[in-house]
Amino acid sequence: MEKRDIDILIVEDNSTDARFVTELLKGSTDPAFRVTHAENLGEALRKISGAKPDAVFLDLNLPDSQGLDTLSSLLESDQNLPVIVLTGNDSEAVGLAAVRRNAADYLVKGKIDVSILIRSIRYSIERKKAEEVLRRDRRMLERLVEQKTQEALALQEEAEKAKRLADIGMLAATVAHELRNPLAGIRLAVYNIKRKVPDPIIENNLQNIDNKVTESDQIINNLLFYSKIKVSHLKNVNIYNILKASVEEALRGEEGKPSPVKFSIDPIKEMTFEADPLQLKEIFANILNNAIDAIDEKKGRIEIGAKIDGDFLVISIKDNGSGINKEDMERVFDPFFTTKAKGTGLGLAVCRQIVTLHGGTIQIESEPGKGTNVSISLPKK
Repeated sequence: MEKRDIDILIVEDNSTDARFVTELLKGSTDPAFRVTHAENLGEALRKISGAKPDAVFLDLNLPDSQGLDTLSSLLESDQNLPVIVLTGNDSEAVGLAAVRRNAADYLVKGKIDVSILIRSIRYSIERKKAEEVLRRDRRMLERLVEQKTQEALALQEEAEKAKRLADIGMLAATVAHELRNPLAGIRLAVYNIKRKVPDPIIENNLQNIDNKVTESDQIINNLLFYSKIKVSHLKNVNIYNILKASVEEALRGEEGKPSPVKFSIDPIKEMTFEADPLQLKEIFANILNNAIDAIDEKKGRIEIGAKIDGDFLVISIKDNGSGINKEDMERVFDPFFTTKAKGTGLGLAVCRQIVTLHGGTIQIESEPGKGTNVSISLPKK
């Protein structure tokens, strides 16, 4: 590599001292030096801002600055600048104080020769390089410590969250099991009343009771499923039939009314896929219930489509309901998040959990006032 000259700035108001240092440096050829001179601090700062020297010889007592403040002012322009302080014969204490103020070195006037100058320059340049490496390493270490601290805090938060969810899950499972029996009793009582007392006056009320029992049963299913991750029991299933049955179950109690559901699922009518039928019903029940809750009673529409896309079966359930606000979209899959007055906020969390267990994905697109489209991709094998 080609050697380059070392640029030196001498900041000295005594022209004799400045000339002496200059002549010593100009006599050196290995290394060679280019020397410039400034008579006061202001001139020195201007020269440094224009072209940074490799090192600076600084007299502390200048016409426009005195003492260690001169050094501080110079280093404020560049803390990495190697500054060698020039002191008088009786001012070594000042030189040591300057080093404590981040001067790279100090030399005593009257005790200087070319070898001392070159040693000091090389030492000062290397010292500043080492300091910069240390500062850089310290910054990297500080960032690393901060990163690891944040990661540790995040892990602690996740652990606390997991514990809370586990506690909630245990409570939910206990409550759900306790509710199953009275709900079964209510449903049986409704059935017996309908069979023994066929009175049209109470028919609607009984149907409402039955619908509420169905809704409560779905909430219990979500609580039980989310409280314990289940393994999918894969079978050859016909998703066409499961979709049809899920719609019939979701519209239970709406017999005699025009169905809001339109099917476009003929491409998969005769196909079978590896999936857990009970878990698929759980997915479709949750999404259909959300769609039914979102649509208008008279103008509401739900479109169910299915297609094959490469190695995946894609099912879409689209409604023209109220849609989801933008600020809520990021949280729709969060457990216990809901904007409904009723429900647990577990429906979509359960759906994503099941789809993930099947190796698929679930996506939601929605716009307030224009409806929601839920797309489920499941592997064919």
